Amino acid sequence: MTATHARPQARAGGRTAVRDVLGLMLLPVPLLAAALPAAFAGGGTRRWFGGRGENQRADAQAAKDAAAEAFYELDTAQRDLRISIETITAVDSSPAARKVVDDFAALGRRIDEASHAYITAVDAHDLDRDDLEPAVAARARTELTAAKDELVRVKGELERFAQGLGPLLGNAETQLARLAPAVERARQALLGASNALDAARASGLRADDLAARLAALAPELTKLNQGAGRHGVPDTLQRADQVLRGAEAVRAEAAQLPERAAEIDHRLVSLRTRAQALTTRAGTVEPVLSELRRRFTAACWQDLQPVPEQAAVNVRQAEEKLKEATKARDEQRWADATSRLSTV
Repeated sequence: MTATHARPQARAGGRTAVRDVLGLMLLPVPLLAAALPAAFAGGGTRRWFGGRGENQRADAQAAKDAAAEAFYELDTAQRDLRISIETITAVDSSPAARKVVDDFAALGRRIDEASHAYITAVDAHDLDRDDLEPAVAARARTELTAAKDELVRVKGELERFAQGLGPLLGNAETQLARLAPAVERARQALLGASNALDAARASGLRADDLAARLAALAPELTKLNQGAGRHGVPDTLQRADQVLRGAEAVRAEAAQLPERAAEIDHRLVSLRTRAQALTTRAGTVEPVLSELRRRFTAACWQDLQPVPEQAAVNVRQAEEKLKEATKARDEQRWADATSRLSTV
């Protein structure tokens, strides 16, 4: 259509609109009141209630919004409290902790009932309907307000219950705070023990007993890596402490091993020298006893008569133990070597 043809049609449409408005203005007042909504709503069906009807709808909507906020706050509080309960049960299996779990379950049923009442009230009333009756809006406001009040009451119960968890929750959080550092210390201790063992072996020492002790800690490390979720916080803390102490002992002994080997070598040489010296000195006892027998009565030397033989026996026994200690040292059985040297 060209612009020339469009202008007459536009003027015609304008004249029609003017006639429509003038026609409405000439209608009697009762008919005008009935016709205006349809004219300005484009022929829609929404009923016109005036100020009171819209106020009822607004009040109902406000009650719905307040109930929704109360529902959200209760849901959030329940989620937060569930985390606290899980924290307690992860650490504590005492009767007090079990009672907390039961009480929380009962409170959860109260929450479900209040939430169901709220959802039912929301589903029962469509506040966006064009033909919403004022009475229906008023009833919706009443039911939604009641649902909101119940949600608020249950949230109050939830808050009071949460306040009573203070001691149990504090203890649980303390243990959980210890958990990660304890496990990490145990892992570092195992690493330190392994490094110390490698250093000892690099110096020519086998340290088989220490290696066996360190290997025995491997299953405990596996359980630590599996986490407290599988084995529980108390058991995991205890296991971490045991691994820490065991690994520290291995590390310390591995670090001292070269010094210990040198000390055993020194004691072997020293005791062997002393045994030889005793053998030499024992050889001088018999001539002295002979002189005593010639010059003095039996009462003066009789108790000394077995000394040479006893000295020889003791030295032989010491030499046997020295041989055993030397063998233990060569086999790097450090505890056995130390025990034999103590006997010598």
